[in-house]
Amino acid sequence: MINYSNGISATYYAARVNPQTWADAEELPIVSGKITKKASSSLVVSADITVREDIGPDEWIRVYMIAEQGGARERIPLFTGIASNPKREIKGNTQEYDMDCYSILKVANDILLPLGWFAPARTKGGELIKILLSDLPCPVELDEGSPNIISSFVAGDSDSKLSVAQEIAEAINWQIKVHGDGSVRICPKPLTIAGTFDNIENDIVETSVSDNRDIFSVPNVLRVTLSGSAATARDDDPDSVYSTVNRGREIWKQEAAKLAAGESLGEYAMRRLKELQNPSRKLDYTRRFQPDVDVNDLVSIIYPKQGIGDVFRVQSQTIELSHGSKVKEEAINE
Repeated sequence: MINYSNGISATYYAARVNPQTWADAEELPIVSGKITKKASSSLVVSADITVREDIGPDEWIRVYMIAEQGGARERIPLFTGIASNPKREIKGNTQEYDMDCYSILKVANDILLPLGWFAPARTKGGELIKILLSDLPCPVELDEGSPNIISSFVAGDSDSKLSVAQEIAEAINWQIKVHGDGSVRICPKPLTIAGTFDNIENDIVETSVSDNRDIFSVPNVLRVTLSGSAATARDDDPDSVYSTVNRGREIWKQEAAKLAAGESLGEYAMRRLKELQNPSRKLDYTRRFQPDVDVNDLVSIIYPKQGIGDVFRVQSQTIELSHGSKVKEEAINE
């Protein structure tokens, strides 16, 4: 078994995928590439891949890493998606094809919902999401215990099946998780720690780290709206560091309300203002690859000499398809 904290030697290849069986077909050697994951992106994951063999548009591909360490060897699926028109690069006697590859969720993103599509309040959110993703060619798994949506959803003129599915996931605080093999899971955001990075047992973070907390834009007045109504919350408390009194100016923010059960618009405004006045700490760093840490996962990062010792939620990852397989990561302390 590979111990990823000690580093690995990695190679990569792609395979064409049969969308009817979801099985691999012929292999495509990879020249270079990267895989990008973003929790805030509706498609969740994308890939930029360079190969030496032409591949047509709308072909499905799966990207694998072969990780080696000593005598141990593991094959890990990193990405499965649909390839765009490749751009051909001629380099002397060789040709390379650069492909932008889209997540499996692109299928649902390309289908507009019927005008007037409606989901009533108190419907199970996870079941709605699974229905909206029913056109995907991959397996879609739904965890048990999905919360009900509090408010109804009505599709707008440009809403796709995916855009509404992601809105529902956000409303119930769940996620649409895309695995490397292309399968999809509708599930809660994790509450347990997926990995610990520290300077004793798992020292995999490089020494250059960007540590940022955006205090300047923290609001002290919040206006929230819902169905034509509005409520405003203010922080005029002289004991509050962010208040209008201590900052000497008003800093406004406005957002649409997403009420919890039994919550009034005014109560929501006060709650959200307090949440917005607890700005997140964001870390940007580069680390060694570990297969069990994904976007939306919680990680514990402990480097006492650098003043870092807390739990962070991963917001984005970029996996370089290089020999050492470095991962550029952004995580926030919620």
